[in-house]
Amino acid sequence: MMRAPVKLNKNNTNKFLNKLLPTIEDPRKILNKKLDLDNFDKSISAIKIDTTWKSTFRDRHSLTDKLIIKTIIDKSITPSILEVGASTGATSLSLLDKLNGNFNRFYITDLFFNLPYRMSGDTTFFYHPKNLNCIMRVNNLTVIYRDKVNLWFPIGWLSNIYLNNSPKYRKSECKILSMVHPEIIEISKIDRSIIIEEYDIFTSWKREPVDIIKVCNILNITYFSEKEIINALRNLKAALKPGGYLFLTDNRKFESVSVFFYDLHGKFRLVKEKNGGSSITSILGKEF
Repeated sequence: MMRAPVKLNKNNTNKFLNKLLPTIEDPRKILNKKLDLDNFDKSISAIKIDTTWKSTFRDRHSLTDKLIIKTIIDKSITPSILEVGASTGATSLSLLDKLNGNFNRFYITDLFFNLPYRMSGDTTFFYHPKNLNCIMRVNNLTVIYRDKVNLWFPIGWLSNIYLNNSPKYRKSECKILSMVHPEIIEISKIDRSIIIEEYDIFTSWKREPVDIIKVCNILNITYFSEKEIINALRNLKAALKPGGYLFLTDNRKFESVSVFFYDLHGKFRLVKEKNGGSSITSILGKEF
């Protein structure tokens, strides 16, 4: 599928063009601290870092969350929970509502929670959190993304020229955008058992092992090689207590879930699948 790295700014485009051409929400709206939560979710979904969109919404993992709650009730535990790839934390809000306080620790993690940006006139430039290259250029007419594969020619070529000619990152001229859902930030200030932090799934988990790990829409072969997925699963295994549970979820068209029990012999055992299960179930079963 060919990609369109230049999209019209949906918030400033008439309805006819919205139907005819690729459009997207204005990500600059999340700079407004008074933005309501629904519009926050819509606007954050227009942000793309590397190959990953920050698309999310509440109750996106409803089936997974129900299975987590059922496991907690059946096992009569007050668990520590690690959510990997929580994006903005909107999905964490849904699970927290269902937990109703029945947890010991809740770690809300994602690779990137903060994004540098600077404004110049009516244009806002967003920079990669790690390499600090300009990855998005937004004005009232267009939203331009950095992309490298399957690009519409010459639009892809032109988009990268625009981004390469954007102002270079300078710390003194940039501000930091928090991509964490405002409601989660407020809740975590009150409840210190809710911990928000950046975590790279390809590195070791530095905190104590947990009882439940929830991983949604990250580990799949369209994003990573089998070798990379195995490396990530090793890190998750080390982050999980023996007797704990790993929930792996894909929900692009519909929600598919695989639930694994980490037994006292150090092996993962598949205990439940819904809607065909996760696309990497076979990898986990083969290697672990």
